[in-house]
Amino acid sequence: MRFNNLRFATVAILGAGLLLSGTAAANAAGNPVSGVVDVPSVVTIAPGQSGVVPWTVKNTSGNGYGSGGAGDTVVFTAPGNATFPAQASVPAQYSADNGSTWGLSNIVVSGCAVSNAGHTLTCAATYNSLGWSPGILERFNPTVTVDPAAPAGVTLGAGNGVFHYSPAGFAATDITASLNINTPARVSGVVDVPSAVTIAPGQSGVVPWTVKNTSGNGYGSGGAGDTVVFTAPGNATFPAQASVPAQYSADNGSTWGLSNIVVSGCAVSNAGHTLTCAATYNSLGWSPGILERFNPTVTVDPAAPAGVTLGAGNGVFHYSPAGFAATDITASLNINTPATANTGTPASPAPANPAPSAGSASPVSASVNPHAGDMESLAYTGAGGVGPVAIWAGIALLAGIAIAFMAARRGKRHGSE
Repeated sequence: MRFNNLRFATVAILGAGLLLSGTAAANAAGNPVSGVVDVPSVVTIAPGQSGVVPWTVKNTSGNGYGSGGAGDTVVFTAPGNATFPAQASVPAQYSADNGSTWGLSNIVVSGCAVSNAGHTLTCAATYNSLGWSPGILERFNPTVTVDPAAPAGVTLGAGNGVFHYSPAGFAATDITASLNINTPARVSGVVDVPSAVTIAPGQSGVVPWTVKNTSGNGYGSGGAGDTVVFTAPGNATFPAQASVPAQYSADNGSTWGLSNIVVSGCAVSNAGHTLTCAATYNSLGWSPGILERFNPTVTVDPAAPAGVTLGAGNGVFHYSPAGFAATDITASLNINTPATANTGTPASPAPANPAPSAGSASPVSASVNPHAGDMESLAYTGAGGVGPVAIWAGIALLAGIAIAFMAARRGKRHGSE
């Protein structure tokens, strides 16, 4: 009886061992890692900028998972309108307190290579004695660049990462989680405050470019690469100028102070019609209601028409404040030219004594020229009226005629005698 019992026990133990071995073999052959789920998060990156986009998962199972095997990989696919810049490795972190704090993970994501025109990032996954307990989060942090032409104020199409993971005791499993990006809204509510200055043809003057923040947003300093590009009004050009004075007003233009926007490094191009400057900042705080004004110098062409409004010029401020997508803010440059006092060519002065023409040589009757008598009087006296000299000359003329008449009569008498 004892022999039979011992034999039964031996068979039972061997059977249990075979069952356990079969279970382990089954795990190694086909039971995947389970309960590792995506913990999605969204980061905001402006078009044209780069940032870290976390790929995060959590072990929600009751299993602990260890180091994977050779050949494990992580393959990331970029979100829509985004690509991966070159990066040799991707930082990996873990959290034991549901994401409040993060430490260095024992998963190492390295040997990375970009492909597919930047849309794919493929890395090797190796391990430093990983012990992935229930409740632990793992996070990989690839860098992503958003296309400059990406739409503003939207969530881009989701990207993802696939972690090919083969821990001991489990079948190799592809763990997928998302990469999510929002793009910020553009700067809004900054509007043109047009004004016109009067500059005469051939002269130069300051032509203000003015805008006002009518939004409820405060805007800060922009980023590297911000610019201001001015286009001259019609019939005008920009003279050389190294910088453009910038001002602000907090009282709707009654008074002006020095702006924290610096417009400098200016260069003229396009035969004087374009002025391109860099925009930098001294801790800008552009609150709602504040006006900003740039003051380029403009020269009006000497041949510009007088008394007109010249074709409008403009300035485009490429502005990229933190938290907003880069925005082109456009406002006008306006010039009037003054009207001239004489609109025609001045007449040449008449000669002091014009030679009479054939028609003017003929006498003009008093009925035709009622001022003939006056003109004649002027010819005698130079001042108008008949003077004493003219009277004595008349008397002398009459006396001479009388004497000549008398002499003629005597001669006739002598002849008859």
